Amino acid sequence: MARPAPIRTAGTLAAMALCAVATEASAQPWNLTGSGGFGRAAPAIAVDNRQVQTGDVRMDQSLSVVHATGQVSASTNAQGNVLSGAVQGDAMTLGSDQTSSGDVSASTNLAIGGEIQGPVNVVTQAGANRLEAAAYDGEMAVDARQSSSGDVSATTDASGRTSRLLGGAYVASSALGNTAALGGDHAWVEGSVEQERSGRTTAHVQADNGYVPGSALFTSQAIGNVASSAVTYGGQQLDISQTTTGAGTYASTAVSAANAWDIAGKAHAVANQATAQNQGGSLVVASQQSNAADVRSAVRVAAYDYGAATAYANGAGNVLNAINDDIYLKIDNAQVNSGGVEVVSTFTGHNGYDVMVGADAVGNQVTGGVCSTCTGELYATNDQTNSGDISAQANAQVTGTARSIVGGANAVGNAATFYVSRPSGH
Repeated sequence: MARPAPIRTAGTLAAMALCAVATEASAQPWNLTGSGGFGRAAPAIAVDNRQVQTGDVRMDQSLSVVHATGQVSASTNAQGNVLSGAVQGDAMTLGSDQTSSGDVSASTNLAIGGEIQGPVNVVTQAGANRLEAAAYDGEMAVDARQSSSGDVSATTDASGRTSRLLGGAYVASSALGNTAALGGDHAWVEGSVEQERSGRTTAHVQADNGYVPGSALFTSQAIGNVASSAVTYGGQQLDISQTTTGAGTYASTAVSAANAWDIAGKAHAVANQATAQNQGGSLVVASQQSNAADVRSAVRVAAYDYGAATAYANGAGNVLNAINDDIYLKIDNAQVNSGGVEVVSTFTGHNGYDVMVGADAVGNQVTGGVCSTCTGELYATNDQTNSGDISAQANAQVTGTARSIVGGANAVGNAATFYVSRPSGH
C-alpha cells in the first residue's frame, strides 16, 4: 500500500486546534447577533489550516463469509486531507487551503459463500479533500479553498451466486473529490468556499447473489465537488465557487439475484453540487458553478424472480439547492455546463410483480424554496448556460410475467425551480 506524503506541520496543528475549540469555548457565554457579522471587534478564535497531499492513498479490504447467524458489516475509508471541528459559545474565523494531487482509492470485496441470517452492510468511501466545520451558539466565518487533481475511486463487490441474504443488504460506494460541509445550531455562518476538481471521480458497486428475501439497496455516488451547509435557528451568507474539468465523474451500479423480494439499484453522478438549508433566519447564497467534464451515471438490475425491483440513475453537470424554512431567501446563481451528461437505467427479469425504472439527466439545475406561513420573501437571479449533450435512457425487459412496469426518462438542458411552501411539520 502506498504511503501518503506527510502533511505540512501548519495544517496538522490547525486541525488539532480546531478540534479543541469546542471544549475550550463551551464555558464562555455568547449572544448571537444574527446580523451577518461578528458581535465583537475581532473573533476570539482564529484557525489557519494548510494541507498538501502529493502521495497516493489506498485502502483495500477483503472478507470471505460462508455462514453467519448475525449481521455482516464492512467499512472501508480512504481520504487525502481532512480537517474537522466546531466552535461553541464564541466566534471563530477559519481559513483553510487543502491541495491533493495524489490518487485516492478504496475497495471492499465481500465474498459470500452461504447463508447470512442478519443484514449485510458494506460501505466504501474515498475522498481527496474534506472540510467539516460547525458553530453552536456562536458565529463562524469561513474562507476555504480545495483543489484536487488525482483520481478518486471507491469500489464495492458483494457477491456470491449461492448466497442467501436473509436479512437484506445495504451496499454502497461513495467517491468525492472535494467536500466542504458546514453547519450550526443557534448560529450565524458566513464566508466563501472555492473548489477545483480535475481528476477522475469514480464509484462502482457490483453484486451477484442468489436468494434475497429482505430489502436490498445497492447504490453508488460520484461527485467532483460537494459544498453543503445546514443551520437551525440561525442564518447564513455564503459564496460558493465550484469548477470541474478533466477526466470526468462516473457512478455505476450492477446487481443481480436469482430470487429477490425487494431489490433496488441506484446511481448518482454530479460534477458540482451545492446545498444550503436553513431554519430560523435569513439565507443568502451566491453560487458560481462550471463543468467541462463528462458525467455518466448507469445502473443495471437483473432478477430472475422478483417481488419489487427498482433501477434508478441520475446525473447532472451543476446542481444548486437552497431551501430556507423561514422568512428570507436570496439566490444569485450562475451555472455553465459544457460537459456531456449520460444516464442509463436498465432492468431485466423473468417472473415477478412490480418494476420501476427511472433515468434523469440535466445540464444545470437550481432549486430555491422559502416558507409560505412566515410571509416569506424569495429573490432569485439565475443565469444558466448549457452546451453539453444531455441524454437519459430507461430500459425494462421482462421475459415472463409482471404485475406492473413503470418507466420514466427525463433529459433537460437547464432547469430552475423556485417555490413558496408550508414549512415541514405544519
